[in-house]
Formats: sequence, C-alpha cells, structure tokens
Amino acid sequence: MGRKPTLTKPCDRCGKIMHPRPSMVQRGYGKYCSQRCNHPVMDNLKERFWQKVDKEFAPPCWIWTAAKDRHGYGCISRGGRGTGISAHRASYELHYGIIPEGLCVLHHCDNPSCVRPDHLFLGTQLDNVSDMMQKNRHHSSFFPKHEQHWNAKLSWEKVDSIRARISLGESKILLAREYGVSKTAIKLIAARKTWAR
Repeated sequence: MGRKPTLTKPCDRCGKIMHPRPSMVQRGYGKYCSQRCNHPVMDNLKERFWQKVDKEFAPPCWIWTAAKDRHGYGCISRGGRGTGISAHRASYELHYGIIPEGLCVLHHCDNPSCVRPDHLFLGTQLDNVSDMMQKNRHHSSFFPKHEQHWNAKLSWEKVDSIRARISLGESKILLAREYGVSKTAIKLIAARKTWAR
C-alpha cells in the first residue's frame, strides 16, 4: 500500500512550505503549517495583546502592563493551557511572523517591559549574552543581589546584627535557626565572603 498523495503549498500565515493531503484541503483544513499559525488563535492573541500595551507611559517604548516575570519581561498566554510566551516575543511574532527555532528576541532599548516592534531584533543566545555584556547589564538590576534579590531571607540590617552577635560569641547554629538560613550562610557572612560591602 503506497503513501497517500499530498499537495505542496505555503502556509497561509507564515509562508512555510507544507504538504497537506488533498482531502484535508477539500474539507477546509491544510491552511496552516502548525497550531502556532492557526488563524483564530493568532487573532485572539493579537486582540488580547493590544489590551495590555501602553504606548503613552514611557515613550518611545511601548510598555507591557499585564503580568511580568521576575526580570520585568511581560508574559501572555497564546490562548491554551501551558502555552505562555514572553510579551516581547509575542509582539515580534505579531508584527514580523514566526521566530526561527533557536533564536532570541532582543531589545535595542534595554527595557524588558517594552514590546514596541522596532525596538526588537533577533539574535542567538550568544548574541544576547554579548549584548548584555557590552551594555553592562550583567550586574545590578538584571541580577539583583543581597536584599534586592527576589528570594532574599536577610537584609543588611539583619546581616549587621548577625556579625555583631557572632563577635560577642553567639552560636552560629542558633543564629542560622533564628534567621532561617544555613550554618554555612552564617559562616560566609561572618567571614565577609558574602554580603560584603
């Protein structure tokens, strides 16, 4: 038994060449190469996307006003369970088409919440890291430290108190229990290997 015949046609949304069966095309299917290109889903995404963009707040950037991750990048669902996407990637797709496999969407403006399409460009992960290093974003706010870190259990005030109490001979184990950190964390604070000014 041979293979069923197929047609050769471009995807109606992204232009990728695909090979649907003639019977699918006759029934009104075979228009899109993937679920990502499925017209109703993309149109629904487009409608929801524009409801969450503020073009006036911080010109020339267009600011994402809905959910954001811990680094400030916007998040939006494609319209199904487990189908989240970064808002800046959604913006790129809505304006320029599908993002090729393995590429990142980078910001010219260095504003994580910006979704303005002409502020976005494609690059590899290496390009992303190089861009970050050139613009000196590998420190401070991009990777917050000490009490600015999202998961910090201590503050500078608590660290100063820990050091003062250790100098008075208090037990590192008891201090670790009191502050909800490990004994190793207390030792590193005492030796000024962490939380150093």
